[in-house]
Amino acid sequence: IDGSITTTISGGNWLGQFVVAEGSALSITGGLYKNDPSAYLADYYEAVYDEASGFYTVKKYYEASFGGVDYVTLEEAIAAANTAGGGTVTLLHNVDLDSSITVSSDILLEGAYSVVRSDSYTGNLFTVDADCTLTLDGGITVDGGNEWVLDYDAFHTDIQKEEFLVSGMSYVTAEPGAPVATAHMISIYGSLVMNKATVQNNYGGTSLTTAPFRLYQGATLTMNDGAVARHNYINGDSALVHCNSRYATWTINDGAEITENYSTGVGGLSFFYYSYVEMNGGEMHDNYVCGKEGSIFKLYNGARFTMNDGYIHDNYAFAMSGQWGGTISVHYTSDA
Repeated sequence: IDGSITTTISGGNWLGQFVVAEGSALSITGGLYKNDPSAYLADYYEAVYDEASGFYTVKKYYEASFGGVDYVTLEEAIAAANTAGGGTVTLLHNVDLDSSITVSSDILLEGAYSVVRSDSYTGNLFTVDADCTLTLDGGITVDGGNEWVLDYDAFHTDIQKEEFLVSGMSYVTAEPGAPVATAHMISIYGSLVMNKATVQNNYGGTSLTTAPFRLYQGATLTMNDGAVARHNYINGDSALVHCNSRYATWTINDGAEITENYSTGVGGLSFFYYSYVEMNGGEMHDNYVCGKEGSIFKLYNGARFTMNDGYIHDNYAFAMSGQWGGTISVHYTSDA
């Protein structure tokens, strides 16, 4: 294909390979292909390989459904649910998200697929409005899109020698080309409930606004059986939950798991201000904090932590400035 033109193929059987000259474009929306045509697919189309025939079939896909209707994008499905006053949105496909979705009604978002921050997008993924509840279930994964790597051997070696790097970020290598977050993954003004759901792979820079979860005044985060928060990193503040507002609540119940999160900032793994953390079960293990003020739970100015059940073990929290170290740090007027 040559001549600075755009060619669209919507059907037919194709045995050869395509050669597209610079300045030209090919858009495929249908047909059978002996060679993988994925490089030329139009948006919201996929190539499915059939081993029996040896051909790829190109077909349109839909990201989600609501009320018996399939929607091309997850944004459209949730907008329909918001307009209808709430309901169940079911994922039908993995989603590459490059804009924020607002939940303004009570919505159950379910399905064993991933909602992933696009490589070209660094912002917020979901905002849950006040007096609204977003429930994640059915094996869904909300993914920050950065599979960063922590050098565990170097970290543990320096801990034992009591020689900490000036910046713990030196222990972490970001995934090349992956997004460095400039906003929270999920901003919560109402309620977020995680059942069988995973939030993972967030990589935040030096901003204070990049933790996976941000709880605003009166907001609630509830992690139930099957909820997993793993492999989230920040250089600057809280690696997992940030709450600099009053009267918010984070509840961790039996079957929830919090693991492999890492912070080099002042907020540790979680920061709470005049708010409440309650652990009724679940497991918190193998999380790492190495920063100016390291702690797994940092309770500040009237915050409260109650542990009724559960298991907290094998976490590492060290403060390079010599303060706020340990698993649970309790500031004056706070209690645990």
